[in-house]
Amino acid sequence: MRAELQRLKLGKNCPSERIASLFSARLPFEGRDLLHEAVCRALTSRQCREAITVGQFLNGIMRSIASTAKRAADARDAQEVFMPKEEVAERLGLGGYHVISAEQELENERVRESLAEKIAQLAVKSERHARLIDGIGHNLRGQQLAEFVDVTQEELATLRRSLKREAQRIWPEVVGIIASTDYK
Repeated sequence: MRAELQRLKLGKNCPSERIASLFSARLPFEGRDLLHEAVCRALTSRQCREAITVGQFLNGIMRSIASTAKRAADARDAQEVFMPKEEVAERLGLGGYHVISAEQELENERVRESLAEKIAQLAVKSERHARLIDGIGHNLRGQQLAEFVDVTQEELATLRRSLKREAQRIWPEVVGIIASTDYK
């Protein structure tokens, strides 16, 4: 991979840098940083298929990094609500807000603990399932999740299917826990 990257001649205004600039146009980092990260990932953990060039391989890595960053930025933007303080003060005076009761809060906590126990049951059956659940909880996806669990992509797909089968076995219990909530 190193030899192929040396032949690529990464410099000012090279095709890979121009593509990196396009991918990073709406992101909070520059194209050169994106290209650098793609080269680092290509050198460390990725395997390149024979049918594609190193340039195409770098472009794919950059596209993946950029789309992940864009999804994260979109999720952050969707969570933030901006409102002038005058409008907040005005709305507070209007009332009409629903405040959760102490009983409902206790019921929420009971359901949360019960569901956490069910997830722990899935994790106890297999060390690999435990690592997969932990990785998913850290929002890892694809290659990063496979590296976290220490398996190949193919093994990761098999492991996910296995975990899904286990989850389907306990699903009726989960439905029962959720259905038993008393929100009246």
